[in-house]
Amino acid sequence: MSAPRRVGGPRLSGPGAARTGAACALLLFAGCAAVRSVPAVRSYRLAYPPPEPARAVPLPVTIRVIPFGIAAAFDQPSFVYRTGPYDVGVDYYNRWVASPASMITDLIARDLVAARDFVAVLQEPSAMPTDYELNGQIGGLEERDEGGTCTAHLSLRAVLVRVPRREPRTVVMQDEFSADESCQRGSPEAFVAAMSRAAQQVSEHLRTAILTAIQNQ
Repeated sequence: MSAPRRVGGPRLSGPGAARTGAACALLLFAGCAAVRSVPAVRSYRLAYPPPEPARAVPLPVTIRVIPFGIAAAFDQPSFVYRTGPYDVGVDYYNRWVASPASMITDLIARDLVAARDFVAVLQEPSAMPTDYELNGQIGGLEERDEGGTCTAHLSLRAVLVRVPRREPRTVVMQDEFSADESCQRGSPEAFVAAMSRAAQQVSEHLRTAILTAIQNQ
């Protein structure tokens, strides 16, 4: 009868085995520590309360809000911060839960609906005739850490176009809206809260400009 075969590599015993075991334990501990030291990725959204209804009777016009665009430098979910005129950093561990352009588009459309200035506000293509279209381009959405201060900066260029049934389209409003809100350095929650306040300001100013432009037609 043949002797039984040993499965696996050679077995160590004595001081060599102890040193090998200690080295393996050290590597395992180092690996676990490295895993524990990696910060978790957190997602945030812009949020603020909608405006109160401003008019008893809305204007008899329909507005369609076209999905906004955004400058290439800010077209990403990660937070963008700047410490100088040319330095740009990206925070990969704190990010927006959705596209910043989509979030701001949704908030502005929501605010237009909540204010009840117009008979209807659309975002998707519809069989309902549209009187005006609102286009926007976000030019800046960043945390500015300059001169020892922290600021949430938001800028938006908006264009309101009249869409007549049988006449060429005409631009009735084109302007840039921006807001800066102070925040606490090193605090993602403070930055998101400040950016939400900036978005609320931009939305309020834009809504006023839209209402004025339409009333002047």
